[in-house]
Amino acid sequence: MATTPQFAASDLAGTFPRGEAPGLFEVCERRLVLSAQLLFDVLGDHALELHGDSSSSPPGELVPIDSHLREAHAASGWSTVQQQFGLTGKGQTVAVIDSGIAWDHVALGQGYGPGYRVVGGWDFTEENDAQPYDDGPLGFHGTHVSGIIGSSDAVHTGVAPDVDLVALRVFNDIGQGQLSWVERALQWVHDNRNRFENPITTVNLSLGTSWNSNELPAWATLEEELRTLYQDGIVVTASAGNSFQSYQTPGLSYPAASQYVLPVASVDDDGQLSNFSQRNDRVLAAPGSNIVSTVPDHVLGRDGKIDDFTAASGTSMAAPYVAGASVLVRQAMEMVDYAGINASSIADHLHATADSVYDALTGSSYDRLNLQQAIDTLLPDDLVGDSPASAAPLDLGAPRLEGWINTLGDQDVYRFTAAASGSLHLDAGSEWLDTLQWSLQSAGQQIQSGGLEPAAVQLIAGQTYELLVSANREIGSFSFDLDFQLAGGGQGTGESVPPGDNPINLGPVAYKEQTLAAGSQLRVQAVHDGIFTVQWTAPDQPAGAMSVSSSAGDEARDATWSHGALRIDLPVVAGQWLDIRLPDSGGGSGELALAGVLSQLGSTLQVQGTMNGDELAVSLQDGLQLRFGKIEYAYPAGAISHLQIEAQGSNDRLHLLGSPQSDQVELRPGG
Repeated sequence: MATTPQFAASDLAGTFPRGEAPGLFEVCERRLVLSAQLLFDVLGDHALELHGDSSSSPPGELVPIDSHLREAHAASGWSTVQQQFGLTGKGQTVAVIDSGIAWDHVALGQGYGPGYRVVGGWDFTEENDAQPYDDGPLGFHGTHVSGIIGSSDAVHTGVAPDVDLVALRVFNDIGQGQLSWVERALQWVHDNRNRFENPITTVNLSLGTSWNSNELPAWATLEEELRTLYQDGIVVTASAGNSFQSYQTPGLSYPAASQYVLPVASVDDDGQLSNFSQRNDRVLAAPGSNIVSTVPDHVLGRDGKIDDFTAASGTSMAAPYVAGASVLVRQAMEMVDYAGINASSIADHLHATADSVYDALTGSSYDRLNLQQAIDTLLPDDLVGDSPASAAPLDLGAPRLEGWINTLGDQDVYRFTAAASGSLHLDAGSEWLDTLQWSLQSAGQQIQSGGLEPAAVQLIAGQTYELLVSANREIGSFSFDLDFQLAGGGQGTGESVPPGDNPINLGPVAYKEQTLAAGSQLRVQAVHDGIFTVQWTAPDQPAGAMSVSSSAGDEARDATWSHGALRIDLPVVAGQWLDIRLPDSGGGSGELALAGVLSQLGSTLQVQGTMNGDELAVSLQDGLQLRFGKIEYAYPAGAISHLQIEAQGSNDRLHLLGSPQSDQVELRPGG
């Protein structure tokens, strides 16, 4: 058969001379924990000899390991992601095609098979059995890679510390391997992708060949298997290669050059591309310099304690970092029901949210992993307050409440006022929040609490309640099925509905304009604490009276028409319901304007904007005149010293007319 290029494990910072024979692959990465020892080479289907000292004694000086992984996590944004969201990769499995995994390591689960972190695998070397352990004298690479992906150690934590692992061994005890073993391992992933409790979603290939191109080599034998995994939706990360100093031109090793993988370059502690890292416009760069991770017991001298860590550098270390990052991105996508989760959408998202790093040697910029940005742009913003003062309204007339615990420690608070006495049945559910907790309180006193089990609480008409929802260091969506039973039997909504009435339910309202028939009966819910304004304009036949009653027991009536309009301003608490009866002017229609955007504390007036395009006008010529939409408010001089307008979404317009005196206006961006 024709001689093919040599296949080698990728690649700590390449300081070894390249082979002299034509077509040889690059030599293996340097083992920083040993004495400049090579790991493995592969030539076609024939094992090669090791090139170097096989001694396992550690060198005189070891790379300090205390903080390197922490620094990498801080640089990538992983630390912030953990502090805010706590994503861990739970529910997924990563296949590591490498030299095996020392599964007895304390940070990798201390076991092998169902119920452990390393859930299975296969040894595709001459041993050909189901014991893919990372054996000596040369084993360490696969264990180091696996720790970067999923170490559970409190100090040297992997990117996805709760992910499961599969060990697929393609390098034997003396560091030799064969391309056919890699091919069989890729086939195995496809055949077994749904075999385990958690599906295989990701494959890491920290291995490469003596190749530097944007195109495939003629001897690229893994394309069929890589294409199959791509079609399965499985992300395959591959190290870009460590021979840039030899080639001095953009290009990738193989299989990183395959269109079906996500090629990964290495960056140093300063965020710049590592001088050894191969690169082209497809790479996603990630930390690969002095990365601390797990190693088997024999590497630093057997002491019977499988708890060793050491530092290594290379694109072999950067690739598993991105593999772990892709697991967290997939987890976030699943949480938000992202449409079309697959290898392409995950890679595209990682690139779209990446930072840009300029490389003077090639005159090009390359994408660098920004995991914080990748996760932030997927998870929803927190739109529900975490205290009674900022509570969101809860509609007891709706059969279901849906919400999100957005960050670790987040609490969502909902407020409502019972318009009738009865029993509220709650049934909480969540795919993501195993520790969901809720409590119902009134006037600061807890009435009842619960979790994911159904419960019922007794409500008293006219009383205001807060529903507090939280979880113990988890994030995700939740729902409550709601069913209100009126006291004495029968179903209801908790709202005060006069017998025989069939009001139009407008739901929660901050500001609304609507044309309605005279005599209509309406129900609305206040969104904010403060003043709720109801304004009815009937230019044709201004006659009759308008009445408004709240679920808190407040009532108001207006029969005094001014410029063809009636108006009622009523104090409300967020979550209260208002029943509105428009005047029956003998038929016809009119314009209804509703506003619950103002609140006053002392001499400070606050305006809460809406998510729509609001139109506001402010005049300081004579006291304070404020117009929000079609509703105007007036305050005498000296009554208001500070006006705060908090805009929300869309494009708002503010018309401002100052006073003859000196006025101070401050505009601050939102966010």
